Amino acid sequence: MKKITFLFLCFIPFLGSVNAQTIEQLLDRMAVEADNNLGQEPENLFTADEKLLIQDYFNSNNPVSPFESRAIGDVYAVQIYGGCDPRGFGTFPLAGPFSMNMITSTTTTFYAGDQDGSGNLYGFAVKGYIDEVVTLVKINPESGEETTIDTLTIYEQEGHMPTGMAWNYANNTMYAISSSVDETRLYTMDVETAELTLIGETGNPRGIWLAIDNSGNAFMVDVGTDYLYSIDLETGAGTPIGPIGTDIVYGQDADFDPVSGILYTVGYHGGGVNRLYSVDTTTGEYTSLGPVNNDCAQIGLVSIEGQPPVAISENSLEGFSFYPNPPADILNLKSDKTINTVCIYDLLGQQLIKSHINSSNSRLDVSALKAGTYIMKVVVNGETGSYKLIKN
Repeated sequence: MKKITFLFLCFIPFLGSVNAQTIEQLLDRMAVEADNNLGQEPENLFTADEKLLIQDYFNSNNPVSPFESRAIGDVYAVQIYGGCDPRGFGTFPLAGPFSMNMITSTTTTFYAGDQDGSGNLYGFAVKGYIDEVVTLVKINPESGEETTIDTLTIYEQEGHMPTGMAWNYANNTMYAISSSVDETRLYTMDVETAELTLIGETGNPRGIWLAIDNSGNAFMVDVGTDYLYSIDLETGAGTPIGPIGTDIVYGQDADFDPVSGILYTVGYHGGGVNRLYSVDTTTGEYTSLGPVNNDCAQIGLVSIEGQPPVAISENSLEGFSFYPNPPADILNLKSDKTINTVCIYDLLGQQLIKSHINSSNSRLDVSALKAGTYIMKVVVNGETGSYKLIKN
């Protein structure tokens, strides 16, 4: 078990040639510093040659496994490692290759994030290096623009760093965890105010991410024990499932693909070395799928786009209409109020079309849709309606 002493974002610089170092010494160096730091790796902890040695080690011990069941969605992610440029917010395809398409640069360090049921993306953000300020931030998925909701007081008042965030589709609630030297806590969170309501302690000290599947089952990994835990959302209690099979350090994140139901995480190993893993929720085992950004990134926020498989439940909005149904190539939209956005999903919940309208009348090109039944969600003047759309 790793030694646990908590001191957020402090580091000890190390010098020396890689020729004089063994991989064991490098891993020991990293373990000592990581025991003092749940968050971001100091960018000068290793030289360039030492980073390559760590990369070679994890390439040998974490071979990439073939995996054929990946969904087609994108992963929203934030690269926070200062030793790899650029730092910023972007996406990479879940099907690979795992190279981030940077949307915008950022100096904000994010340690967790997730989308709510409406597709709004949130993250726990740290700004500053010595005088840290921890806030809940809303992120525009298209531009990366950051809007601060409010400051979290658990770090300043109680020494707890928020380390995980996950939306529960089963009860439409956002949950969060925080960690310290002695404990990990589970909360519900109001995303409009950043208010955290304590549920209970998990029983382990260093929970580093939280993920909840479509049925409301919650999971967490402890970065100190390298174990996967199931989490009781009623009490906060954690139950060990099994070892993940690799050594992870510092801040990182995970999310269930809402379409396939598979749990993914970008595990971080130090020196920029990382792997996208699928996680077996019955055993805890990580399966390596390959590095993100060619092993030069620490991914502090992971959120996979998409919606869970849903039944077609229509909810009409007064004053809104669309025609024809079924359409050929063009769908006409009309409302007596402003139509904000229109999204079309298949029956697995995979988003196929998203259009920002901001008008009371519009024409939507649906020619790319194959023949079949779809769900159309429309936001009119801030209210959401859902409709069955049939394409011939």
